[in-house]
Amino acid sequence: MNSEEKSTAAVQQRAKRKEEAKRVPERKEAKGAVVYIGPAIKDVAVAGGVYTNGLPERLKDEIGRRPALRELVVPVEKLAEAKKELAKPGSALAEIYKRAAGR
Repeated sequence: MNSEEKSTAAVQQRAKRKEEAKRVPERKEAKGAVVYIGPAIKDVAVAGGVYTNGLPERLKDEIGRRPALRELVVPVEKLAEAKKELAKPGSALAEIYKRAAGR
């Protein structure tokens, strides 16, 4: 594969991830506000960020690169339940948070 083919393949892969990221959060964003309960991601998301009109493009892109982050976007009405799970060491959500935080 020459450098031009590699470049084209990389561009196509990025476009595909972007499209997937746009579709992925739809189930969490269906109606109403959602909260990002993961660690802060510089220039992408703040911990506890509330989104009422869909997720910002940068966060969608990051979810496209790291799909597990979508689990850290929860509907406001499920926030208390999600925080309880985050507090349980070894829970699925706590493990996703740890990986997102780089621990």
